[in-house]
Amino acid sequence: MITERIPGRGGMLSAFMMVLIFLFLPVSGGCRRVPLAHDGFLPAVSFAVPARPEMAAYLGLSPGSGGFFTLDELDAEVVVVDVFQVQCIHCWQDLPLMDELRAAIDAAGYGDRVKVIGIAYGNTAVDVDVFNRIHGPGFPVFADPAGDFIQVERIPACFVLRPRPGGAEVLHATAGSPPPPAKFLSLIIAWGRLE
Repeated sequence: MITERIPGRGGMLSAFMMVLIFLFLPVSGGCRRVPLAHDGFLPAVSFAVPARPEMAAYLGLSPGSGGFFTLDELDAEVVVVDVFQVQCIHCWQDLPLMDELRAAIDAAGYGDRVKVIGIAYGNTAVDVDVFNRIHGPGFPVFADPAGDFIQVERIPACFVLRPRPGGAEVLHATAGSPPPPAKFLSLIIAWGRLE
């Protein structure tokens, strides 16, 4: 990426480069449909421990360890997975809802039992890094450049999972935007049998 500034142009070149990145991402554009392929259980997937210390700590992982983890290694009974693409404008509209959901989970006292993560379907780590700098979601987002962590019917999609040895049980899967945070939290509590 070009970081040199043109004299008298301030941050114009940097802003122009950010626009170019989103216009020419290496994924076929926008929201896309792909087949749903799960039978109620998802096999284990290794995620890189988040580099941002606050995100690693949120998941109960050692920041800066540089290692990998699977969902069953988290100290959580339920994991909510927001699946989106960084260039999908409809997906951006769900980010505040997912941030509000995380806040509602914490406020209701379920923060140690329910975690929220994002999977950037078909996006690279560079795409996710740029996305995080611009949008700053309050939950960890993981790149899935090959789109093989989780198969979805369409983007955005949301999964409620119960981590199990060897993978995760699908408690609920939905294509499209999630319900409002308060309603979604009550559904998560019911699906996860958390009361």
